Amino acid sequence: MCVGRHERERLTKLLMALVNKWDVHEECKAHLLDLCEEEWAKVKAGEPIPQRSGALSRAQKLLGIHKMALLVVGRNAELSYDWINRINIGLGGDSPINIMLRDGDRGIDLVIAHLNRQFI
Repeated sequence: MCVGRHERERLTKLLMALVNKWDVHEECKAHLLDLCEEEWAKVKAGEPIPQRSGALSRAQKLLGIHKMALLVVGRNAELSYDWINRINIGLGGDSPINIMLRDGDRGIDLVIAHLNRQFI
C-alpha cells in the first residue's frame, strides 16, 4: 500500500484527534496505532504515520470504526466517542477499546465485524 505524504499527514491528524476523543491513555496510543516507540515519538512530534502497510492499515481501520460507530449511534459524535469505551454485551461484556488494545489486529477486526452486524 503506497500512500503519499500528504495523505499520511491527513490520516495522522484525523487519527490523533480520534484517539484523543476516545480518551486512550497516553501509554496505550502507540500500541493501538501499531507503532514502535521510535515511530510514536516521531508522530507525536508532527511527522505523519509511517509508510509501513501495517500502520496505514491500522489507521484506516480505526477511522472506519469511528465512522461505523457514528452511524450506529445516530450520527451523534459525542455518543460515538463514548461508545468505544462502553461495556458492550455484543462484545462479550467488554469495551471495544479494551478488545482492540488487548487483541491488536484480531480485536480490531472483531470490533469491525460487530459493527457490521448492526447493519444486517
